[in-house]
Amino acid sequence: MVNLAPDESIGYGNLAVAHLRLKQHEEAEVWIKRGLEVEPMDSQLHFILAEIYQSRSRATEAVAAIQEAVKLAPDDLETRYKLARHYLSQRDNPDAMDEAILHLRELRDRTPANVVVLLKLANAFLRREQVEEAKRICMELNALLWDTDEEFLKYLKQGLLLIGQGDTKGAARYIQIFENVQKRSPRYQQGIGELVTNILGHPIESFSSGFKARIKAKQTLPIRTNFVDVTQEVGLGNLNGTRSKILLTDYDNDGNLDLYTTSAVLDAESNLFRNEGRQFVRTTTVGHRGDTAAFADLDKDGDPDLYLSGDEGSTLLLNDGAGNFTEMTDFAVPASDQRSKDHGGGPSLFVDYDHDGDLDLFTTGNRVEMYRNNADGVFSDVSDQTFIPSERPGARDARLGDFDDDGDLDLLIANDGNGCTLYTNLRQGKMQALTDEIGVSQNHVFTAIAVSDYDNDGDIDLFLATDGETPHQLYRNRGDGTYAPDGRSHEETLNDAKGVHGLDAHFLDYDNDGFLDLWLIGTPKKGDGRGVFLFRNDGTGRFTDASNVLPNTIRSGGEGTVGDYDNDGDLDLFLTDSDGGVVALRNEGGNQNSWLQVKLENIDGIGAKVELKAGELYQMKYVTDPITHFGLGKEKQADVLRVVWTNGVPQNVITPKSNQLILEKQVLKGSCPFLYVYDGAGYQFVTDLLWRSPLGMVTPGGFLAAAETADYVKISGELMQPKAGVYSLQITEELWETAYFDMVKLLAVDHPAGTQIFVDEKYTPPPFPDFKIYTTKEIHHPRIALDHHGYDVSEALKAVDYRYAIEHEPGPFQGVVDPHFIVLDLEDVPDDLGLTLFLTGWIFPTDTSINLALSQNPAINPHFPYLQV
Repeated sequence: MVNLAPDESIGYGNLAVAHLRLKQHEEAEVWIKRGLEVEPMDSQLHFILAEIYQSRSRATEAVAAIQEAVKLAPDDLETRYKLARHYLSQRDNPDAMDEAILHLRELRDRTPANVVVLLKLANAFLRREQVEEAKRICMELNALLWDTDEEFLKYLKQGLLLIGQGDTKGAARYIQIFENVQKRSPRYQQGIGELVTNILGHPIESFSSGFKARIKAKQTLPIRTNFVDVTQEVGLGNLNGTRSKILLTDYDNDGNLDLYTTSAVLDAESNLFRNEGRQFVRTTTVGHRGDTAAFADLDKDGDPDLYLSGDEGSTLLLNDGAGNFTEMTDFAVPASDQRSKDHGGGPSLFVDYDHDGDLDLFTTGNRVEMYRNNADGVFSDVSDQTFIPSERPGARDARLGDFDDDGDLDLLIANDGNGCTLYTNLRQGKMQALTDEIGVSQNHVFTAIAVSDYDNDGDIDLFLATDGETPHQLYRNRGDGTYAPDGRSHEETLNDAKGVHGLDAHFLDYDNDGFLDLWLIGTPKKGDGRGVFLFRNDGTGRFTDASNVLPNTIRSGGEGTVGDYDNDGDLDLFLTDSDGGVVALRNEGGNQNSWLQVKLENIDGIGAKVELKAGELYQMKYVTDPITHFGLGKEKQADVLRVVWTNGVPQNVITPKSNQLILEKQVLKGSCPFLYVYDGAGYQFVTDLLWRSPLGMVTPGGFLAAAETADYVKISGELMQPKAGVYSLQITEELWETAYFDMVKLLAVDHPAGTQIFVDEKYTPPPFPDFKIYTTKEIHHPRIALDHHGYDVSEALKAVDYRYAIEHEPGPFQGVVDPHFIVLDLEDVPDDLGLTLFLTGWIFPTDTSINLALSQNPAINPHFPYLQV
């Protein structure tokens, strides 16, 4: 890397890290200092230098290096926390404690919901006898941890009581006890994860921002494309009333995108149009008006359900798959008194904000709200517990995505007043409001938002439409969730749309060249002006006005939506016009370039991250629509398509062919490493490992699962055959987890011929079973075995064939099925003989996301297998 990119710090830094891990400290120091000669302002290099000094017991130099790293990167949490911990360790030095408080305050400002920071800060204030400050921090902790078990919360409350009495030493003792009992909690572990990377030598993971700028992007040439007004042709020419929302969805799962229109006007109807190939036919009039609507598969039956909200309140309509929508009773979301009067309340979004595998509801209006899906048909208002601070702005528009690329979904809103707010996901059901911190100017009235990775560098960029009084804004993501204005298109292009009151905006690849273009819909300030623009991305991140491919008669619009309604491989446009009708614009020519479309089955994959690599072309999108569309340009096929589901599990499709729709279903997730042995002909699967050692898994009760450090599994001796004179075993990681091994041993057990041995491999809550070898000579199968339906499953229980003795209908979650049992009729056993039952089977595990969902739905109460006599 040093030879390939000698002007980049990444090679020097990572070479230094490699030497540091090998305890070659002198070589590590040489390489890190060479890196600092190349890039003296790189904070990561100073951080690594501090670790090198620390490993060589040069404490003073280590502190100086970490101070320089903090100076260069004041927002880096890990660097600042490392410095704060240094000062906290100097317990008898008041000046050091003041320095610790200073840095902990800075950390609190940057991550206000981090319980580790708050607990350290509370104790630091108490040690300096700053009573009011300590009380305020403890009150914040009490509000943040309101759902903590009272058995543990009592220590915090006792600390608060002693603070009120002026007993700072006693209070500090109880706050320390509270921190100790919190250390196993998910929130504390998440806080540690934000602040500390528990590896020696923190590697540098990316090139500098200047490196990307030095790589010249390849400009793509336009192809002959135009949009044709087919409104009359497709049967949408006679709609009356004011359409406030139009949506595309495949409500009947026939492979064609259907059209839904809403109306908030009293005499107008909300209609569902079935796509019958190239014609839309009105099939259903939904008996509810609404100025906002959203489709999502909320009951997980494979078809989209419909949420409506307006002056009459909010309604959830369940789809039976045939286009019949039935109102869901007991569904309640506040009605229009919470909604903005001048913008129709903005959109409502379904988003799995807590990453538990079901879709929650985010609504906008006079203030934003979050309703958690409890997986039992009930949505709970968790707004006050979710948003930090609890005072919340109204919103004109909203979009979802992982804006800071930290593995969880965030929300961006256009404020009802000036500016915008990014709600960054802190996990554990918390979202923090950021405004100025993200780098977006707050001096504009933003009226519409479009978000996507328009420069194909792997992070989400922004287009923010304004009310026309100020220019529309285009922002590039710096790679960390903060933004810088992108001036490449402002002067020549976006100024063409100056004075347009933007009402909607979309990124789309209308010419399938692999780069996202921009569609702006609005109304012109001048009566004869244009209000609808299409800007083409030329592949370098620069947008040029391509509005001439639109019909000249389309001068203004309100709401828009994008999709390939005629299944010809290019994206078509639909928008509401100034007369309250719907305009359909068919794309003609965009499919000259190759394309690929992806439909995800599990809850439509909303919020999943989809990446595509085709030759030199890389693209990344977050799923928000039924079908995710990729243009491939001149590439004949993609190299790989990768889906990262909202629970963090990746899934790959290798070399998918172009010009097709890929239906990708979330597969059942394996859990642990797999063990294979060589049997003389090849490698055979034996079992999986480390069930008892899950790191960081949260139980349905909300606590970290206990982990056993030793695991024993049986390998049949007949299965193992030598390969080149040795027994060969292989352990594989199944891509979605990382396994840590300190030691792997093969124990040979010599037992008499005609006997069999077993070890207890079951996973249970503590106490874990001790290692013990069970030996048996006579094996007896049950005389008869009946399942809970009364069927005889005796034969199915006799063979270890990895087939279930009882077939189960899939439950709502992996690892959870309806209760079931097997009745075993054993032969008579003399009283003086012992009886041991051996059960061999396979249980699909739950994971943290599923356990979180289970904790929200007490009606589902899974339990481990048990025996009744």
